[in-house]
Amino acid sequence: MLDCLDEKIRSTRLIVDKIMAIEAGLFHDLVTRGVEANGALRNHETEREHFQVTPFGLVPADWTISTVGDTFEVKSGITLGPSRVARRNSSPYLRVANVRRGALDLTDVSRLQATLVERADYALRDGDLLVVEGHADVGQIGRCARVTDPAEGLLYQNHLFRLRSGLVDPVFAEAWLNSAYARSYWRATCSTSSGLNTINSGQLKAMAMAIPTLDEQRRLREQFECVQVRRRTEAESLAGLIATREGLASDLLCGSVRVPMEDAE
Repeated sequence: MLDCLDEKIRSTRLIVDKIMAIEAGLFHDLVTRGVEANGALRNHETEREHFQVTPFGLVPADWTISTVGDTFEVKSGITLGPSRVARRNSSPYLRVANVRRGALDLTDVSRLQATLVERADYALRDGDLLVVEGHADVGQIGRCARVTDPAEGLLYQNHLFRLRSGLVDPVFAEAWLNSAYARSYWRATCSTSSGLNTINSGQLKAMAMAIPTLDEQRRLREQFECVQVRRRTEAESLAGLIATREGLASDLLCGSVRVPMEDAE
């Protein structure tokens, strides 16, 4: 029984890894080349005159070149300390561990003390973006996740930056901030101290962005979400298989499930 589950877990994990690799390559093309009205990628080789040279390579000429600071309101979170230890009427908040690249993990949400003013000031809204400020792994600095309905109203700690804007689609912005360009930018600009790599709000605000028209952002969002749905579906299947295996292994160890003699031989 366990061998069968192990094989399913292995094959599903390979599918998830393959989808993530395809997703990374596709997202890079989408955030730098864009899509036509018919959904096809713009061709920067045959239509070179419709592209412009930027710090991050060729992008469509009708895209606006801006910065994170000019596009978003950037705000750091609540600083933790002894006075923040959860007591009566505490509030749930997100930590670095809750912010994955491209998704929030809400399976373990901590709590802290916050005033009514702070709750209003730091409450997350649907469409906000959270960016990781520091990490031991330089490849994880600046990873970004979009706030969706389940996380709306939660607070967030000071090792996260909140980005809020009405100028750009949050799905496109999340893809841009997780792009190969963004990762390269952080590797070149982050600071390192005591084994921790960090970024500051000034560096985040200075990051360049290429912003498509709103119509093209909507088309890009459709492309992004199509791939993300497939990845989430397979990831949920993988998590279910792993949970099933762990439960079965526990049952076998405690004897609540008996192994048929032909399987035991």
